[in-house]
Amino acid sequence: MNMLKHFKQTVLGLGALSAVSASSTGHAAADSSSFFDSAWSQMGFVLGYGNEQAYVKYACFGEDPGTGNSCDGPPREGMVRTFVGIVEGFLASLDSTVCADIPVTGTKTLSTTAMNSTLTGTATFAAAQQSIPAAWTGGGTAFDRRIEISFSLMSQPTKAVIELSCAQADTAFIAMNMVTATSGFNRHINVWVGAKDSKRTGDVYVIEQTSANNVRAAYVYHVDIDETAKQYSIWGAAATHFSGTSVKAMDTANIKGNYSSHQMSLRMRRFTGDQTGSGETAYMDPTSFSSLTGFDQADLGTITTFSNMLTSQSSPTAGVVSESQGCMDFDTPTTAPTSNAACTDLDFPGTAPTPVIDASGEFSAAWVLGTAKTKLVDIPAL
Repeated sequence: MNMLKHFKQTVLGLGALSAVSASSTGHAAADSSSFFDSAWSQMGFVLGYGNEQAYVKYACFGEDPGTGNSCDGPPREGMVRTFVGIVEGFLASLDSTVCADIPVTGTKTLSTTAMNSTLTGTATFAAAQQSIPAAWTGGGTAFDRRIEISFSLMSQPTKAVIELSCAQADTAFIAMNMVTATSGFNRHINVWVGAKDSKRTGDVYVIEQTSANNVRAAYVYHVDIDETAKQYSIWGAAATHFSGTSVKAMDTANIKGNYSSHQMSLRMRRFTGDQTGSGETAYMDPTSFSSLTGFDQADLGTITTFSNMLTSQSSPTAGVVSESQGCMDFDTPTTAPTSNAACTDLDFPGTAPTPVIDASGEFSAAWVLGTAKTKLVDIPAL
């Protein structure tokens, strides 16, 4: 199998979700702090914003940087998809085009074009260190190849790792360590993509933390994609970058959607807690969540008290839990649901998955803030 085609197959699942937001040109009229906007913003940071209007609103804080320019924030395609694309570009410059022909030792200079610039990196070939997650197709089998690539991204030192399975063409592990513009915080990414139960599946972990494990941003998701039914399911939690006010929110979400019809059943629970410090070096204090009911739940269950999905949540109160659910449509993003019912044929899956990096964990607010940061299996040394 062509090695580049092999790699592309590993990220088709993430790429499919871009269709969720592609037609939502009216979305930016909604309040950026509503539950619906929060879901959009979270998926945008990780998987891409879908259109220019959403990118300007969520990544650029409403200030358009101009055609062809990026603002000081996540790229249009999302952090993970952009990073995966960079790795794919580096792989395209390898001499080897078949997985089994990739060296297991040695180095090579690679280059690719990304984010309007030419990136040059040094690739080191090494023995694989990870295995396919136990519950997935090919589970427990060690990956066959490991490539470590050191380069500079947005003027910051960056190191990427990719591990490939030559036997399982739809399975890969990707990791990144990048110094952020804010002093003391690094962005760590682990992405697992594979197959399970005839579906594409993946775990995405994006955590910005210091050497003392202080977390200022965390986006942790499990994604299942049924390409036959054109449906996706997402479980996860996200804590946005902390700065400004001392009270910040963290959302736990269960989402079931159809990327052809653009309908989505959305269930969210928001936890608010105190921030430690101020300015760009501030981070969330995970102990502030310890007294909040439900902070340890990844499968949110049925929410009986419906609140408007578009209601502003711009002034959270510490210690408060808010929740909402309903059937939404990305083609009419400013139209609130009229009940808390799920969309037809898009009811929520009943059981939250187990993170592939932690057999004892789940995709909950408490786990994302308190535990996930210590469970990432590979943080490449810069």
